[in-house]
Amino acid sequence: SAQLESYDKATQRLMKTMELEKRQKDALDYQDDDKAEEAKQTGNTHFRNKEYGKAVEAYEEAVKRAPKNATIRNNLAAALCKIMDFNGAKREIEVALDLDP
Repeated sequence: SAQLESYDKATQRLMKTMELEKRQKDALDYQDDDKAEEAKQTGNTHFRNKEYGKAVEAYEEAVKRAPKNATIRNNLAAALCKIMDFNGAKREIEVALDLDP
């Protein structure tokens, strides 16, 4: 029984590691600068039209597509401010500053 318990723990650990690796690979595979730029432009249009919720959604998509793009994070922060999510805006600005001081 102890042997089986040890095996189960090892199997669970392996499964968690594999799931994490798959999530990381999926996130990397999702990245695409052209699609990020499209999403950013969509966000910019929504922002200009004062559709701040839709702008946030578009900028969040752009961030997933290009997580190291500081400009997109700044745009997201501006849109988050407009919907009064100041903590979210602060978080995005801090990441943007880390990426591009």
